[in-house]
Amino acid sequence: KKYIGKRAALYAALFFLTAADLFFYATINTGEIDLFYALLVYLQVLSIFAGQQRGNYLLLFAGSYFLCALGVLTKGPPSVLFQGVTLLAWLIYTGNWKKLFSWQHLVGMALFLLIAGGYFYAYAQQADVLGLVMRLTKEATQRSGLEGSLWRTLGGTIAFPFRLFQLLLPWSVFVYVFFRRDVRARITENPLLAFCLVFIATNIPVYWFTAELRNRYIYMFFPFITTLLAYFLQHAT
Repeated sequence: KKYIGKRAALYAALFFLTAADLFFYATINTGEIDLFYALLVYLQVLSIFAGQQRGNYLLLFAGSYFLCALGVLTKGPPSVLFQGVTLLAWLIYTGNWKKLFSWQHLVGMALFLLIAGGYFYAYAQQADVLGLVMRLTKEATQRSGLEGSLWRTLGGTIAFPFRLFQLLLPWSVFVYVFFRRDVRARITENPLLAFCLVFIATNIPVYWFTAELRNRYIYMFFPFITTLLAYFLQHAT
């Protein structure tokens, strides 16, 4: 609401809650754990945005790494990728990349190691922790194109935009607003819109170029897409 206005913020929330796959399948039929994980990722990367906007880099690093650790305990390695890619991309975009070498970053990493590392240490006292790490890593790579055949990966890559369009129906029918030059120019003027675009552009390729995509793997992108869509739609009408 602070960055895009109350009406667009309400639209974005409405679009997310009523997206076809979330409304008819993920919530009612299956109660996907990935919805909770998507919330963790959303809060994790927004901590990066909020901390940078306020100039509070202790909040940025401690908050995002804390939520990253919770994401690792929930779903494994993908949270580390979201953290690294988003952190690097956004700090470079905003010209604050030197903060990667700050003491605040060390505090964030230490907090992450304390939480995630503490869990794996406790696990190692009871079972084979190496086997657990290898299994989590294998499951994560199966979601990328690393373990798929070339043709299946190519097919999944071509189908991805159409699948995403289907999952976000009925609101994805307004995708045409993304191609209005007068509306797109607003992105560079609005830090939240810019952040949404940076997050999507730098993180979604891991899921786009894959042979084994599951719909639930990309739920964390929905709120960022609906934020852009709601804002553009409001200013295009």
